[in-house]
Amino acid sequence: MTKLGNLDPQKTIYIGNLPENIKKEDINKLLSVFGEITNIVILPDPENPQKLRDFAFTSFKSITSAEKAIKKLDKTKYKEKILILELLDNIKLD
Repeated sequence: MTKLGNLDPQKTIYIGNLPENIKKEDINKLLSVFGEITNIVILPDPENPQKLRDFAFTSFKSITSAEKAIKKLDKTKYKEKILILELLDNIKLD
């Protein structure tokens, strides 16, 4: 988990199935309506570092904000993609 830095798994959400050209600014705009965001991490594709992966991690200042974002946006459409949101604390990372 060193690539993710010091993210609090209880306040951080995984956002999957993002559009290929997603930027941190797009994620901030999409999620900041649910509360203060403290960090956004989009990792590069290991096979092509010029390209970003189709998922990100977003940390909120509060657990409530993270839960609200998941409740409102999980399985909703964003730029022709169906988003998958889950609390980082609930998923297993390799």
